[in-house]
Amino acid sequence: MKQVQAILLSLGALVSAVPGYTSIQTGIGTPPDHGPVFGGTQIAISSLMLLGILLYRSDIMRMNRNRLSRISGWCAATFLAFLLLYSTFLNLCTVRVVNEAPPHNAQVFYFPIWPGGELAKAIDQTSRQEVASRYRRALQEILDEQGIRLAATTGILLLFYVATFASLVAAFMFLSIRMGAQVEDDPVVTGDTRAGG
Repeated sequence: MKQVQAILLSLGALVSAVPGYTSIQTGIGTPPDHGPVFGGTQIAISSLMLLGILLYRSDIMRMNRNRLSRISGWCAATFLAFLLLYSTFLNLCTVRVVNEAPPHNAQVFYFPIWPGGELAKAIDQTSRQEVASRYRRALQEILDEQGIRLAATTGILLLFYVATFASLVAAFMFLSIRMGAQVEDDPVVTGDTRAGG
C-alpha cells in the first residue's frame, strides 16, 4: 500500500513538472510563441499546489472518518475536472491555432476567440483555414491588430492549460492521501496483531 502511495506521489510530481517543461522546450500544446509562458506558469502553479497539499497532508489525515471519506469524492471530482478541462483546451486550441493549408503548410496562425473587424467578416464568409490560405503573409498583420482580443484568448487558454494539469496533480495527491489514511486505518497493514484475535 505504501508503495502505491509513493507511486501516486511521484506521478503527481511528474505531472507538475513534465508537461510544463516540454511546453517550454518545444511549444507543444500551446499557441505559437507562448510555450515558455504557458509551461512556466503551469510548473509554478502545480508545484505550489503540490507543496501546499504535502504541507497540510498530516492535518488532512487527522480528519475524522466522515470527512476523510470525502477525499475519495475529491479524487473523482478532480479526475473528472481534468478530463473536461483537457477536452475543452484541446477544442479551443484546435479551432484557434490554424496551419496554412497545403501546399504552403509553413506558417501557423493564432486566431482570437472573438475576432473583430475585417477578420470577423472574412471568417463568417469562409473559415479560419480558408482565411489562412487566402491572406497568408498579410494575415499576420491583420491578426496583430486584434491585440486585446488575442490577449483575452491567451488568458483563457492559459487558464484552461494550467487548470488542466493542476487538477491532475490534485487528483494524484488526494488519492495518495486517501491511500495513506487507509494504511493507518487498516490494522493488518499497520501490524496491529490484536485485530487478529
